[in-house]
Amino acid sequence: MVRYKNIKSFFEKCLIKYGYTKEDIPQIAKVNLLIEWGFSNPLKRYGDSPFRLMNALYPGEFKVFDFDSVPQRFWDNPINTRERILEMIGQENINFKNIPSQVTQEMLYRYGFSRC
Repeated sequence: MVRYKNIKSFFEKCLIKYGYTKEDIPQIAKVNLLIEWGFSNPLKRYGDSPFRLMNALYPGEFKVFDFDSVPQRFWDNPINTRERILEMIGQENINFKNIPSQVTQEMLYRYGFSRC
């Protein structure tokens, strides 16, 4: 726990130094930036996944889809795919029977399915 406190504290100092807030994290937390800020070792511990590292520092505060990319092998788990499809259908207010006619390729790209 002490390790995470130190990493989180240093990360928050970097946010302040560069004029960012916690709300900016999903947009700015990229591998290159985290390495530049000195987080290469913590990043390696989490499989070079900005989301996994941020989720360790801020448990449950961000969703994987808040970030530009999902962790490696994320789509290998059919539960993740199913949850994302259900979320997409809900956000788009699509009835189950209308999925074939209303779900478009563009919509699938917008919801990150181009990376499946």
